[in-house]
Amino acid sequence: MSGPISPTLAASPPSQRHQAAAIFVLLAFCFSMCQFLRSALAVIAPDMMRESSLDPGQMGLITSTFFFAVAITQIPAGILFDRYGVRVVIATALIAAVSGGLVFAYGHDFWAYALGMALMGFGTSPVFMGSIILVGRWFPPQRFATLSGLMSWTRKWASLSPASKMKGMDVRSGPSSSLASVRTVPTRNWR
Repeated sequence: MSGPISPTLAASPPSQRHQAAAIFVLLAFCFSMCQFLRSALAVIAPDMMRESSLDPGQMGLITSTFFFAVAITQIPAGILFDRYGVRVVIATALIAAVSGGLVFAYGHDFWAYALGMALMGFGTSPVFMGSIILVGRWFPPQRFATLSGLMSWTRKWASLSPASKMKGMDVRSGPSSSLASVRTVPTRNWR
């Protein structure tokens, strides 16, 4: 499914409609992971600071690194979407995000955590805009608001989920392993 599919998916064969819907759901999941990562450090920060001997300033820089990476990536991502296409850019970016998750999860010092967060920020930043581009290309115009709203809803849902999902894991296994198990779930499902 490269480029615009058709003005409306209603006129497309069922397999093409199902493929577009499956890609939308996958991108919504990836976007929810992006939002989850934005919020997850708030849950594990106290334990992470204790485990790695980080001070509050370093913890703030680690958290900020994610947001700086997201901000820096926005304009280049748009240019890359136009040049290489949404699928190539998002797939490449998500490889960086998974790599960053692994660096963060298995790191034990400030620099590893900061590098991991930067890679996760670079990797997850183009997902929302890429999703909106695909919705505009692949679905009928009357569905744009609904699907864009669903994508935005995943952000709200994922922002609330770290506390409930990670706190229990954090108590049993420590903050690094909590994020390691969360970050490897998507990579296992994509094989």
